[in-house]
Amino acid sequence: MSRILVARYLVLVLSVLVVACLASPKTPSAKRAEFLEKFSFLTLSDPVRRMEIFERFSLDDQAELFMLTPLVNHPGDPYLARAVARRGSAIIPALLRQLEGESDESLQYHLLGVFREMQMCGIYAVRDDRALMSRLNETVDSMRDAERKQIGSELIAIIRETPPHSCP
Repeated sequence: MSRILVARYLVLVLSVLVVACLASPKTPSAKRAEFLEKFSFLTLSDPVRRMEIFERFSLDDQAELFMLTPLVNHPGDPYLARAVARRGSAIIPALLRQLEGESDESLQYHLLGVFREMQMCGIYAVRDDRALMSRLNETVDSMRDAERKQIGSELIAIIRETPPHSCP
């Protein structure tokens, strides 16, 4: 009889654990894993095909996806940075939401590259947008890693000093 009670107790405990795991909200790493699985097209070797697929997503998904690219293709996808930058002012709110929610300085630095592309290619005058430049400066100023902070500062300087020109 005691074996039956132990067996029932184990079944009950396991059932509670399964329900608790299924009902709990996803962790950020689980969300990223799900996102990467959904957007596995990033592993395609043809950049034109990657961009065709990428451009079908909403601006918010594009911003999130861009922030995840270094996790798939280190150091990221330069074609994707240009594709995001080409969205111009329309994608800036989504990029800033990603920036505000990101504590990983390497991903913050990664995002600064999009704003550099916007400025350099004449897509959006980042250097003339005081509020945006202030936010980008705050991001770099808050970086703790000296190397990333230095590179971030250099990116800010490029944005500030580069006149817009046409990119291919």
